Amino acid sequence: MLRSIKKRRRVIVLSLEHKSIVDIVERCIEGDSSSWSTFVEKYSGIICFTVNNTLKSKLKYYSPQHVDDICQNVFLRLVQNDKCLLKKYDPKKAKVTTWLMVISRSVTMDFLRKGVYCLAPLDDFINELQAPVDPVHEGLDIPEQLLSPRQKLIVKLYFEDGLDISEISEFIGIKEQSVRSAKHKALIKLRSYHGVSGESYALTR
Repeated sequence: MLRSIKKRRRVIVLSLEHKSIVDIVERCIEGDSSSWSTFVEKYSGIICFTVNNTLKSKLKYYSPQHVDDICQNVFLRLVQNDKCLLKKYDPKKAKVTTWLMVISRSVTMDFLRKGVYCLAPLDDFINELQAPVDPVHEGLDIPEQLLSPRQKLIVKLYFEDGLDISEISEFIGIKEQSVRSAKHKALIKLRSYHGVSGESYALTR
């Protein structure tokens, strides 16, 4: 009974969060700069992570500047041509994180196919929405060597970038049960490290 109540509460919370995200996207389309700043701050992490991992899977070497340029171009793609791509987002077909991951991979693959990457001029879009410049994110406080690389990645994707279990499963290429297990073991390690037990230690999304 208690598990059923918790599940319903989680569905309600997720539904409200989803509506909030859709509202932010709609305000971005209308040209609200504050909403755009919120959008950039919230999703820069997952875009950067996707670009970085796509490059890593294809190239032996690439520079941080490549990652920065491609991430910036992802945002530019969203707002150029009167925000054409942003307007195509359909919340009924995909979560915004999944949608942005697909776009980020596509932009990165364009970079790889062309070999030489040319960044679209910011001046073309300055009157539409301000493009992101070196966004700063507060990362999770995870001690070095405490978690395995996979556990750290899953915790980051879940709590910092806002992906759910199914999205992490798809992104990493492992079963959902493996994601849940890794997340559970990571939280046990973190609680033990901080000297707390049960639900008295929790990361926020």
